[in-house]
Amino acid sequence: MMTTILTNSMQPYSLVSNSKYQIFDNFLEDPDEVLEYANTCQYFTAEEYQKIDPLESIGNWPGLRSNDLQLEFPDITHKLNKMFNVKVGWMTFYQHLVSQNIGKPTPHTDVRWDFSGVIYLKGSDGTWIDNEIVPFKYNRAVCFDANVPHHPLHSTTDRLVLTFFSKYTT
Repeated sequence: MMTTILTNSMQPYSLVSNSKYQIFDNFLEDPDEVLEYANTCQYFTAEEYQKIDPLESIGNWPGLRSNDLQLEFPDITHKLNKMFNVKVGWMTFYQHLVSQNIGKPTPHTDVRWDFSGVIYLKGSDGTWIDNEIVPFKYNRAVCFDANVPHHPLHSTTDRLVLTFFSKYTT
């Protein structure tokens, strides 16, 4: 049974084991189709992304991102909006390639957003969220308050996730 409390943003938030995140296994109806689409996308560094969308290129995130995917995956966007009472504002594939030699990850918050999440698609490394590690599991959604410190974990395998960033609607 999940406990509901209020977060800093005064929105209902269900907790798992008194943590600051929620886990949903088998989140996507057809994760293989989503992964197949990810393999066809063009990816951009943070510097390159500034030319596409300057608002979303704040910071110098490591790795590579696709363009916004809300129009390509309206069913996923709708599911997220309804499930969490949010309005998704940005949804991308985000990958860390071993060949990029990305350094040690640093905790950050998604300051423009209220609620964020990742859906694991490829790799073996999970996510660090406020001193807790959420292990990787294919098609697992990990959702959290965007103002909680977090960072991806990456080591010896390429990592691909579907990320989303949203605002509360009420």
